[in-house]
Amino acid sequence: MNEQLKGTPLAQFMSYMESKLKPKEFEEFRTKVQAELLDRAPVVAIIGKAGVGKTTTINNLFDVDDYVAEALSFDEKGHIGDVRRGTTTAIRKRFDLKIGIGLDIIDLPGLGDDIRKDKEFEAIYRQILPQCDIILYVLKADNRTLGEDERILQNIVLPSCDKKKIILAVNQVDILGENEGLHWDTRINLPDPRQEELIQLKQKDISSMFHEDLDVDANKIVCYSAIKRYHLLELLHSIVKTTPLGFIFGVLGLMPREWIEDAEPEWREKYEKIKDLKR
Repeated sequence: MNEQLKGTPLAQFMSYMESKLKPKEFEEFRTKVQAELLDRAPVVAIIGKAGVGKTTTINNLFDVDDYVAEALSFDEKGHIGDVRRGTTTAIRKRFDLKIGIGLDIIDLPGLGDDIRKDKEFEAIYRQILPQCDIILYVLKADNRTLGEDERILQNIVLPSCDKKKIILAVNQVDILGENEGLHWDTRINLPDPRQEELIQLKQKDISSMFHEDLDVDANKIVCYSAIKRYHLLELLHSIVKTTPLGFIFGVLGLMPREWIEDAEPEWREKYEKIKDLKR
């Protein structure tokens, strides 16, 4: 195992498994964990226009504030190739999570702000999205014009990936109702009753537009506030049940049992196999 794993939950888990398995069994298990958890970091594409809070979402969601950011280039087959600074407008941010694994966030440029750039950006989307484990599409809660986002999802995102990978993240619900003089209740870090009504209405409106029209999973439409850390657990649930992160969090005992049961079959089966070894 890598030196950087020392003292992490993953390292502790591996030590426990070494004590439970015969040397040959443990070596086979260690090889599998290396392949499943360490050799390839889970990849999350994050889409959203300037000001929607993409960076705050990732930092607070995974409790990280340090990362290496590099621009991406592509090989002749369209796969992510060598990383070279300043070569494209797609940025990969490599996070080292405290549990002992890496996470790749690919920050994609927003569409709809510059017609001249959109064709170039759309090509980048079509290259990157098929290679990602999850697509986190961040919207701003007080945005009243979502037609462009619907077009992007319908014409670019959905044709490029499995719709199961898409999560609609509606950020900044804490600012809803500010024009009515409403304010977030900072004493308990919750919306006041009228704001809660507005959040529920926003959830309903977004579901109506993107679930009914585009068949995006309604359970993967999450209204939250990254800066207030409100409903971040719900957003994390949507992410981990869809991706290898669900397998990782489950193996380390860092997520509720019902989250495992809600995971995609592929990752649930892997979790059950390793759980049997832990007995």
